[in-house]
Amino acid sequence: MTAILEARNLQKSYRDGSVVTAVLHGVGLAVEPGEFVAIMGPSGCGKSTLLYVLGLLTHHDGGTVRFEDRDISALGGAERTRLRRERMGFVFQRFNLLPALSAEDNVALPLRLRGEAKGDGAAEMLDRVGLADKRHKRPGQLSIGEQQRVAIARSLIGQPAILFADEPTGNLDSENGERILSILSDFHRGQGQTIIMVTHNEEAALRADRVIRMKDGRCVDA
Repeated sequence: MTAILEARNLQKSYRDGSVVTAVLHGVGLAVEPGEFVAIMGPSGCGKSTLLYVLGLLTHHDGGTVRFEDRDISALGGAERTRLRRERMGFVFQRFNLLPALSAEDNVALPLRLRGEAKGDGAAEMLDRVGLADKRHKRPGQLSIGEQQRVAIARSLIGQPAILFADEPTGNLDSENGERILSILSDFHRGQGQTIIMVTHNEEAALRADRVIRMKDGRCVDA
């Protein structure tokens, strides 16, 4: 089976004036279609940076990234944006919901950015994450856990080929965190959704098919 996402010898550094800090040191990994992969490691090990590189949210300095059997390492800004919008979904600790929009309109936003009619897809997606009765509420009227569920619904509304989740339960209590993980697991098992999730939580990682552990910018167990 051809990997949906493959990275080879990824390298990434950050510069602050004359100081250069290396974050990724030759990272390599491959993710199969429909696989749920958790990336774990201590703070500062490079796991979130790796996720951002794989999701085209930041550039890397060396190595290659292949997505759906295409080298995407050297794509320009417009093509990177289009690929993220059409083929990738993202969930973060910070939900990044637009406060002036209702839950339904927040979920529908990716479709509007793609020029698609909203239809009933947003309402249906909110129902799938247990928020059908909150569709007209704005983010400020929702609990933290509900806001994260809206963010997940938004990330999946466009049926992305791959979902990137960066500490999706990091700001939640245990009950809401478990609910979020159950939603992700349901989409993974029910629809074959490919997921790469960064987490520091061992219990959260148990939801994944495979755990990749990082230390000092390297994969030490894949």
